[in-house]
Amino acid sequence: MSNINESLSRVAELLSYPQANTPPLHVRYGALIRAIQHRFNELGNSGQAWTYSTENVTVASGTDTYTIAATNFGKPLLVTTYSTEDSSFQANIPFFQVQNLAFDWDLPFNAASGFWATDSASVHSALRCAFYKSAGTNTTKVIFRPMPKAAAVYTVLYSVGNWVDSAALTDTPLLSQYHPLFEIQAALFLLPQCKWAGNDAAGDQIQRANLKESLAGELQLISPSWVDFTADIVNANMGMRDCSYSI
Repeated sequence: MSNINESLSRVAELLSYPQANTPPLHVRYGALIRAIQHRFNELGNSGQAWTYSTENVTVASGTDTYTIAATNFGKPLLVTTYSTEDSSFQANIPFFQVQNLAFDWDLPFNAASGFWATDSASVHSALRCAFYKSAGTNTTKVIFRPMPKAAAVYTVLYSVGNWVDSAALTDTPLLSQYHPLFEIQAALFLLPQCKWAGNDAAGDQIQRANLKESLAGELQLISPSWVDFTADIVNANMGMRDCSYSI
C-alpha cells in the first residue's frame, strides 16, 4: 500500500524523473488527487461503499430539518436510531428522495408516531427521512417525518464523496492493488509539461512520445481488471430489515 506522498514519488519515476518544476510539485499533486477522486467516483456509482463514515444527528422537538456537518458526505447508506441507554433496540429509518417524502403518507406531519417505540420507551419517533443539497451551496440537509417531538439522536452511515479535499500526504487511498491506475493516469496528465535534463526541445518531444506510448500501453493492460471489478459490484446490494435487535 502507498500513501499519497509515495504515489507522488512513483509518478515521478513513471515520468523518468523530469526536471524540477516541470511541472511544479503542486501541479503534480493536483493531477494525482484528481486521478484518485475519479476512481472514488467510479466506485461511488457501484453497489459497494469502499470508504464510508458516520455522523450522529441530534434532533430537537419541533424542528424537522438539520444540517449534515460532514463536508465529505457522498451518499446516505443507512440511518439508524442511536441510544447510549438502550443499545438492545435499534431501528432502521427508511430514507427517500426529498420529492417522495410525502408519498403514501397518511399522518399529519407533526404526528408523534411512537408506534414501535412505546414498548421500548424510546424517544425516537422518525418513520422516514430525506437528504438533499441546499440550493446554491454544498451543504447537505436531512429532513425527518414526522416532526420530532423529543430530543433524540440518529446515526447516519454514508459513503465518502469528496475524499481528496481532506486527504493528507500520509493518507492511503483505497484498494491498494489499483494504485497504479491513478498513478499512471496522473503521469499521462502531466506528461506534456515535462522536460528532462540533457534534452533540447526536440529531445523532450521524442521522450514525451515514447513515454506516452509506454504509459498508455500499461494503462491498457491493467484497466480491464478495474472495469471488471467495478462492473461485478454494481448489483452487489443487500436488503435491509426495518428493525434489528442485538441480544
